[in-house]
Amino acid sequence: MSKSYEERMAEKYNFLKKDKNISSEDTNKNTEHDEQVSKDEVIDVEAQEDSLLVPLDAWNTVLNQLGNLHEASQQMAEARERAAKAEAEAEFLREKLKNIKDSAPTLLYGYGAYGMSMTPGFSVARLSLVDRGMIFAIAHIRGGMEKGRQWYLDGKLKKKKNTFKDFISCAKFLKNSKLSGDLTIHGGSAGGLLIGATLNIAPQLFKSAVADVPFVDVLNTILDSSLPLTPPEWEEWGNPILNKNDFLNIQSYSPYDNVKKQDYPSLLVTAGLTDPRVTYWEAAKWVAKLRELKTDKNNLYLKTNMEAGHAGKAGRYHQIEEAAFMYAFILDSHNLL
Repeated sequence: MSKSYEERMAEKYNFLKKDKNISSEDTNKNTEHDEQVSKDEVIDVEAQEDSLLVPLDAWNTVLNQLGNLHEASQQMAEARERAAKAEAEAEFLREKLKNIKDSAPTLLYGYGAYGMSMTPGFSVARLSLVDRGMIFAIAHIRGGMEKGRQWYLDGKLKKKKNTFKDFISCAKFLKNSKLSGDLTIHGGSAGGLLIGATLNIAPQLFKSAVADVPFVDVLNTILDSSLPLTPPEWEEWGNPILNKNDFLNIQSYSPYDNVKKQDYPSLLVTAGLTDPRVTYWEAAKWVAKLRELKTDKNNLYLKTNMEAGHAGKAGRYHQIEEAAFMYAFILDSHNLL
């Protein structure tokens, strides 16, 4: 005679089945047996007259599996929600692109150092610019590794000027394609060096520029071996202390050393008082020299954060405030406020 499902499960997991028809004598025996079974070993799942005594490890396994399923279900729901949000944001941008007019003002961002790739990504903050008719573009220039390691090697040491040439070529391409009108350029840290060098070479291409914690006094910094971060930088820029060619090469593009009497676009420069990577006086020296030599009357701002370092203030709301300050400068330079 075949056994019932309940009986087979009881045998498989050693469940102790209590039968409502057992004799009082058997009941007493089972009671004595149950008292001997540790509470840590079984759980009495009791709802009906017929019930099962389930071993605790089996019960915990079932609960863990149910918990994992619940967690997985939550994760899937969150993933679907994120996907729906991303699709809505993408659709918003697609509609904006349809309405872009010729010669739309553009923000061009670049870095081009240390082999770091500037991967395109969605930014909620940039919607403030896109919503006002601006275009945002990223320049994949030599010094980064967007197109492989050789792309990086062709933008460091004695080939560093390729970085600036590429950035200027990107700006000219945008203008010549009639996609962009007035351009604003933005970079930070080593990207600030990019901004400073580019402005010295071709300031007439740009309406405004933003240089965050810019590495602009390159020669003096790389010559100072007492700075803890200087020796590791020699691999990227060269060692002007030991190599005359490295000295002359850095001197030829260092933004501070190449400021000249000419018109510059409107410029916002930021610095952090406690910045351990790019000292705040680099930005201050550069701005002072620009004020002394530039021949235009365009705005030139130096904003020194007295409570922050290289990455700006901590905290989401402080970062939003800093982004709003920068975007207000950019929009104002294009008369979009």
